[in-house]
Amino acid sequence: PRIGAASRWISTRADAEIPPNGALSFNVLGLRRNSMVWDTLRTGLPPNADHDLGDISSQAYPYLRLRATFRSMDRTQSPGLKSWQVLHDPVPDLAVSPAFLRLSADSVLSGTAVVLNLELFNIGLAAADSVSITFSEILAGSEERTFSRLTLGRPVATDAQVSISQIYTPAGRPGVRLLTVRVDPENRINELSEANNVLTARVQVVADTVKPTIAVFFDGRPILNGELVASRPLIEACIIDNSPQAVQDTLLINILIDGQRLPFTTASGVPQVTLEATPGKSCLRFTPRLEDGAHTLEIYFADASGNTNSHEVDFRVISALKLLQVLNYPNPFIESTTFTFELTQFANVSIRIYTVNGRLIRIIDAGVLGTGFNQVPWDGRDAEGDVIANGVYLYRVLAQNGEHREEVLQKAILMR
Repeated sequence: PRIGAASRWISTRADAEIPPNGALSFNVLGLRRNSMVWDTLRTGLPPNADHDLGDISSQAYPYLRLRATFRSMDRTQSPGLKSWQVLHDPVPDLAVSPAFLRLSADSVLSGTAVVLNLELFNIGLAAADSVSITFSEILAGSEERTFSRLTLGRPVATDAQVSISQIYTPAGRPGVRLLTVRVDPENRINELSEANNVLTARVQVVADTVKPTIAVFFDGRPILNGELVASRPLIEACIIDNSPQAVQDTLLINILIDGQRLPFTTASGVPQVTLEATPGKSCLRFTPRLEDGAHTLEIYFADASGNTNSHEVDFRVISALKLLQVLNYPNPFIESTTFTFELTQFANVSIRIYTVNGRLIRIIDAGVLGTGFNQVPWDGRDAEGDVIANGVYLYRVLAQNGEHREEVLQKAILMR
């Protein structure tokens, strides 16, 4: 039988009774690592003496075998072998088991992280140092890919147990992934058995068929078709997707203004579209220069699974400061009303309310308002907080942007 495995070979000895006309010698054979070849390492060793084996590498030859040769000159009495032995230092035995492997999920979307928790045991007779572990995946029709490798920072003592966590994030097409955990994959550590060093598990990656959604904001607000926007608006387009894979490939995103593609960088390499990608959400930001008139913005997007969606909106630009569509609703009103209007550019807005004979009763300072549709509420009270009487009131909406000023006068009717 073979002897080992050993972490260090020490010595060998054979004890025998040798008759006057007899002889006995023995050889030491070593099994090459990772092969079935036995090499002769010592020959003709005499019995009843210790023989040093310290120069035999246990890494090169983890197992030894003894072979004895018996001779009888008169063929009447043969040598008698009483015992033989090989002294060596013991080895660890690292082991993993399916019973001690847990997955956070066994069916996920591509890009969803799966946590593998496993227990590593040393059931051998010596500590194991610098233990390495690899984690790999195989998808049908593909080669095995190692996605993680770690080396334990401390030796694994005899009868010890080590808890290990590893994150696996599948990518690519749907299908079953075969995950393999290998302890000491290069077979560097001599062990009692290598049969318990490999562990497998399966993870089903399911298809993502949900289209992403696209939300577009002009200077921080969504707009409807035909609305006014600034001549140099900050446009933010956020793509929300159920897939956790962050989309960072600009080839999956197309931005068109009036049918012309807006590149992410200029011909001179200056960025003009920024992309901030996080799992499940990607946001684009750009500030185009727009001429007066009607425009169309189109955004086309594909997620990592190939699901596509698009967003289109028409809008108008008027570079001069103007107040448009000034009115209040409801009108007549019973208790309160809301002043509504469109701004062609950002402006500081205030509303002055008068009686029909010109007496100022209230000033509402709305502050800086953005381009497009705006609303300013009025509670139907004067500057002192008193409820005003029934009747007709005039209101003047004033918009100021630097030296540019616009104002519109309208009337509101209170009927309780």
